[in-house]
Amino acid sequence: SLFIAGPPGTGKTASVRSIISELQKDQHEGLLPEFNFITLNGIELRHPFDSYVKFWEAVSGPRKERLPPVQAVHELEHYFCGVQEDEDED
Repeated sequence: SLFIAGPPGTGKTASVRSIISELQKDQHEGLLPEFNFITLNGIELRHPFDSYVKFWEAVSGPRKERLPPVQAVHELEHYFCGVQEDEDED
């Protein structure tokens, strides 16, 4: 993950898109493993917890499953960490 901040009009988005374009070209040529590029723009979010919702929508694929923030966090943990629902904590 990467966090980029700065005033409007300084080229943040253009810089990231240019870099991602190069990385995708390298991926297509077999120089990099497969990856998915997901953008989250903080200005477009009403609340910080909405980032979990947007991220889960992107990760959940074609179904674009929209969940409440708490459930989205749970699904992301399961997706990335394999966290089991019924795991006992010892």
